[in-house]
Amino acid sequence: MAYYIQITIGSWQTAFEWVPEPHPRYWGIQDEFTRNGTIVRFPDGLVPEFALTKSKRKQLPDFIVVNAAMCMSQRLRDRIEMLEPGRNQYVPFTPLGPGRAPYPGPDGAPIRYYMLHVTERIDAVDLARSAPSRIVAPPKYNVQPKHEKVVVHRSRIMGHHVWSGRLQLPDDVFISDTLGDWIIANKMKGMEIYKVEESDD
Repeated sequence: MAYYIQITIGSWQTAFEWVPEPHPRYWGIQDEFTRNGTIVRFPDGLVPEFALTKSKRKQLPDFIVVNAAMCMSQRLRDRIEMLEPGRNQYVPFTPLGPGRAPYPGPDGAPIRYYMLHVTERIDAVDLARSAPSRIVAPPKYNVQPKHEKVVVHRSRIMGHHVWSGRLQLPDDVFISDTLGDWIIANKMKGMEIYKVEESDD
């Protein structure tokens, strides 16, 4: 089975904001796909190098959110790149604590996190087997699969590990069972993960 992931809202989530404020073009790229379906990668230097939190948490979960963007740890990004190199974009940055000091890694050096920018777009939803309300509210909407049924065509997602829809569920992030099982086995925090059924065509 595939999985759907969503950033956790709760005690394990730590909210960040970009510092300094992103260039206006940053928001334009985020909106461009919604407006006309054009997938654009972030050019070098457009995403700020730092993200600041007011939380006093000493350790960060593998998933964090920065100005509504899903971001992830180095080990998670490296795992995805091992499975499917170069398909999506992972923009590096340094998370800062409330005193603007970087979070240290095991070697004492500042840790790096990565903003996920999904450029792999697959319309894989099996419309005949999915709950209609998940599909019929264009142009975008978000309902957790644990509340409503989503089924995807197995043949359309084979060989893919992180993707979103182009016309179907463009704001949702899906992952393969291979990646999802690894995330669960490593007890990663900061996100909710739900199984998504697969159908044979």
